[in-house]
Amino acid sequence: MRADDIDDAWGRATARMVGLELTDEQLPGVIANLIRTAQIAAPVMALPLSGEDELGPIWRPEGSCR
Repeated sequence: MRADDIDDAWGRATARMVGLELTDEQLPGVIANLIRTAQIAAPVMALPLSGEDELGPIWRPEGSCR
């Protein structure tokens, strides 16, 4: 997700997908945080991966489902 693609409609739709309903007062802060997170993640996501790169281990708390 690019920071430029994040808007109110995307924020509300994404919140609904995880079971959250945002108030009009909450939405600007949520959008600001999503945009900043996308900006921070962009350089990492742009790094090329080679065929030798491997996934790191995945930690799951005991008793959690997949």
